Amino acid sequence: MEGSPTLQPLNDAVKRYLDALSSSASNVRRRERSNCRHLLRFLGDSPSLQLEPALVEAWLDALHDSEIELRRKRLRTIRRLLAMTPGNQAEQLAGWIDLHRDRLAGGNGNIILLNRFKDTAKEDAERLMDEAERLHLAGASSRAAAIARRALKTHAICLRAHALMGVLELESDRPDLALKRFREALVLSGDPSERDGNDGIAAVLDGLGRTLISVGHLDEAFEVYSRLRVAGPRWSAISCPILGRIALLRDEPEVAAEWFQHGDAINQYSAFLARCALGDEFRAFIALCRGLLANPFVPPELLQRAERRFQDSMDKDVFRTLDEAASAYALGWADVWIQWPHSLQALGELWDHPAVRGFLMRALPLAKRDPASPRLAVFVHACASQLKQDKRALAVISDDT
Repeated sequence: MEGSPTLQPLNDAVKRYLDALSSSASNVRRRERSNCRHLLRFLGDSPSLQLEPALVEAWLDALHDSEIELRRKRLRTIRRLLAMTPGNQAEQLAGWIDLHRDRLAGGNGNIILLNRFKDTAKEDAERLMDEAERLHLAGASSRAAAIARRALKTHAICLRAHALMGVLELESDRPDLALKRFREALVLSGDPSERDGNDGIAAVLDGLGRTLISVGHLDEAFEVYSRLRVAGPRWSAISCPILGRIALLRDEPEVAAEWFQHGDAINQYSAFLARCALGDEFRAFIALCRGLLANPFVPPELLQRAERRFQDSMDKDVFRTLDEAASAYALGWADVWIQWPHSLQALGELWDHPAVRGFLMRALPLAKRDPASPRLAVFVHACASQLKQDKRALAVISDDT
């Protein structure tokens, strides 16, 4: 039964779920182990071997009418498992459970929490996390961790606190502990009835995805970010370039290039890398020009050059913002560029190309005055066309194919 390929994703989710509960009370661990084993046996005995609404109802209805509390606990278990199971089928089933929760729970969808908190506990924890996240951004990690721990003592289901603690473990080069922290938080976020309006689920998924990438679990990370990107515009902007990064790590540059078209404009540099790897010269040049309009300081950062062309023509605050963003991009993506050395070589050749210099001299002042000007698209196309006509530039790109 556990060897069934159909049930394997759920089997894997059960293992992750029970591991995440290792720090819970012994009675909770025993109960959840029992529920998980019973569910897998029940599914294994089913002819369809598919986790679908009819089987969920059948598993719950197998209980006697008097076992209403056990029914609710089983519902909680399966909803949490679905949160940790990859694939559209699990996601759709989780949505169905949320929609029919009252009926599935036996007429009362309000599952009793294991811990009761005073009315202001959630608000107090959220205020503490505002301060903890501010300190973390300022580089005061130790103080941020201390305040996050206070938030968890105030409200143990504060997902923002769990997420920050996981990020701190990852930043301290302890990915195993970070994974454990994020999985524990995902267990809490798996059942909407236990969230109490908490808005930290997306941060938990982002941290989990980053950690999975760091330990090479690319398939699971892809599933995480595929779910996260539908959480809203902010998370889509974060997820799409990371999905592109995963595609590059899988040696799928064409898929990566499509993902890089979404999100912030600085991701055009990553699209250039992917197009170079494909030998798609003209679209690579287009992506480079768009990246240069977004931030002209990325190439020297990636190429480790001290020069900053056109710095003197910019306001000091604008220059500082762009320079910091270029440094952050180069730091975050250097490992990917190193894996595609011909793309980095192409960037160096094109950065010194007269067509690119001329493009920047014409386009940057216009972009400053009128960022939405249609003439910018004309400049981009003209520069890409000129580069395509230059055999030397083409030779650099074609080395990647």
